[in-house]
Amino acid sequence: MLDLVPAPYRWAALALAAAILAGGSYRAGVSREHDRGTAALAQLQSRWDAADAEAGRTALAETQQNARETQRRLDRQKENDDAQAAQLARAARDLADSRISGQRLHQQSAALRAAIRGAAGDPTAGPGSAPAGDALDLFADLFSRADGRAGELAEALDRSHAAGLRCAADYDALTR
Repeated sequence: MLDLVPAPYRWAALALAAAILAGGSYRAGVSREHDRGTAALAQLQSRWDAADAEAGRTALAETQQNARETQRRLDRQKENDDAQAAQLARAARDLADSRISGQRLHQQSAALRAAIRGAAGDPTAGPGSAPAGDALDLFADLFSRADGRAGELAEALDRSHAAGLRCAADYDALTR
């Protein structure tokens, strides 16, 4: 029966059959490689998804920790603000008390000057000496100015001291 088919067709049929077998084998190999590649890709995607989920959990935990730390710092700064306000209020009360005391002292000084002026007509004073009232007025004026300036400096010092304590407390709140 093979004799009925001319030789070139036989060779062509044999080549065609070999090509079909080779193509089928190749296709089976490619299919197996594709299946292996797909499995490897799925495994890689699975690992990627797991790492991505872990990174998301880590980022969320860090964000929550940062939020807690920020709130802690804000709370500490609020406490520091309140402490500074209380300290400034105490300093203001002390300043008011010292001003009242200073005014009483000035009133006593004025009464003393008046008493000394009344006694300035004392006959024991020398003929070339200046009246005692002028020196006392100068002393009282200098004392009054010095007392006023000391009050201003004390007030400024109290404010700067309170600000320094607040700054130190804020720094401690940030570093601990």
